[in-house]
Amino acid sequence: MAAIRQNRWDRGTSAHVSLGAAVLLLGLVGTHAVDGLLPACPIFQMLHVRCPGCGSTRALGALLRGHWAEAWGWNPLFVAVLPAIVGYGVTAYARALGFGRWQMPRVRPWSVAAGLAVITGFTFARNGW
Repeated sequence: MAAIRQNRWDRGTSAHVSLGAAVLLLGLVGTHAVDGLLPACPIFQMLHVRCPGCGSTRALGALLRGHWAEAWGWNPLFVAVLPAIVGYGVTAYARALGFGRWQMPRVRPWSVAAGLAVITGFTFARNGW
């Protein structure tokens, strides 16, 4: 059975448009205007521990408005690794669109272990353990 060939621009279009609209809304109106729409962190609600992702949405909103110090105050780890996340995403997206051979960018096992160690250390330092 022959596979149906999709136009490369149709892959995940609705998801990309939704994500883009959410980021645009966050950058234009700020996080304080959409606080009621943002879900509360379940880890903080149950355990009263700030997870490594706590404050990331507010940090992204601050970055989109150009407030670097405020973003760093919300979540310094997120601000520090955001360029790597964006680079990985752009590479994967470009390959999905057909620019180069389709293959997810390679992630080495040592980089996963190092990332987990950094996240664990950040969580311990952030919570004062």
